[in-house]
Amino acid sequence: LILRSKARKAFPNILDVEMLLDLLPHSNSGSFRAETYRMKDIEDIGAEWATVRERSEAEIQEFKSRKQSEAERIMAYGLLCKTWDRDYKILKGKQRDEEKEARRNELFSRLEALGHHPEDVRDLQVTNHASFNTSAALTEKRWATIRPALEALIEDAKTRRLQRERCQIIDQRQALAESLLKTYQVPSDIPRAFQKPLEEFLLWPSFSFIIHQPNEVPVMASDFQLALDELPDLLAHAAKEIQVDLLQRMIDGGATNTDPSSIGLVIDKIRPESNLGEIQLATSTFFCRSEHNGLPFCGKADLGTHSCYGGLGVKHHCLYYDRRASNVVAALLAMVNLNPNTTVEQMDELDLRFYRPGWPKQTAPLALNWRDVTKLKVPAKTNAAMFSLQGFTCKDLG
Repeated sequence: LILRSKARKAFPNILDVEMLLDLLPHSNSGSFRAETYRMKDIEDIGAEWATVRERSEAEIQEFKSRKQSEAERIMAYGLLCKTWDRDYKILKGKQRDEEKEARRNELFSRLEALGHHPEDVRDLQVTNHASFNTSAALTEKRWATIRPALEALIEDAKTRRLQRERCQIIDQRQALAESLLKTYQVPSDIPRAFQKPLEEFLLWPSFSFIIHQPNEVPVMASDFQLALDELPDLLAHAAKEIQVDLLQRMIDGGATNTDPSSIGLVIDKIRPESNLGEIQLATSTFFCRSEHNGLPFCGKADLGTHSCYGGLGVKHHCLYYDRRASNVVAALLAMVNLNPNTTVEQMDELDLRFYRPGWPKQTAPLALNWRDVTKLKVPAKTNAAMFSLQGFTCKDLG
């Protein structure tokens, strides 16, 4: 083939080559859509023209008309053939697509019949396998050959799917467990200050085992019933653990109202004579290290509402026992002739106010409750006798 623009240079010995090209069939389907000719046709018509051009004008016109008609007929037939070829390719392409689709559907049906999940069977990694991209009939021999590879890909797809679903399933199960815990009635014999937040029990084995069941295992509200039945014991155990921890902190802080020998080293080995009620005494004073102003938290009322108390994963990490504050409370009890074993609740019910006559208002309020007194900066070694000499008196405002 040769382009029209290059014919004159390619055939310098052929006379009137431009005119002869108009009498030849050509194609314009090239990349540049320029007219192209068969070089053999140019050579043949050139040789024939060399003879005809010497003849009469009538013969020359007859030659041109004949060649032009032949060219038009050939080009019309070529266009028809091209259309046939295009339509045939389209038809064959549709047939192949239908055969491929039929084969894909047959593969899907066979794999799902083996128990595989439809989503795993249609995973992109599975359908990219060569067996899904052919129109060949699926014979039993071919099926036996490709099945192991397809099932291996499906297992990988299943693993990825379960991983994607895992977080969502865990969240749904935790939400179900939390809804059950919100309606649970805590036993009244467990002091509020020593009740662990119920949502913390989601981490305990009895709940965690159910929540973290495999994705395929359905989890219903009834599945948590055994775990809910264990809650009273769990709550009691947790309350005792909190109290023992606080008692140990009191001992470590030098508490004088607690017998160290009554505390076991392990929660399950607490000695019978342990007096966990000592935590609720007014003299059992705790402070929070996270409070920059050093406010004391004395007894169950404040401990129960303190944000760092019994936090998830952390046990009273910022609470510590303050022996100085305990001595201050002991001095206050002695001042008003109360039993050293007076509890926080009893002190709050008495609603006593302590004040120091003549103390400037800008220094401190004239009247303080027993908790506020423990905030005052008094000598670290203050004992009951020394504190009673600080000029404080007591008045029952109730």
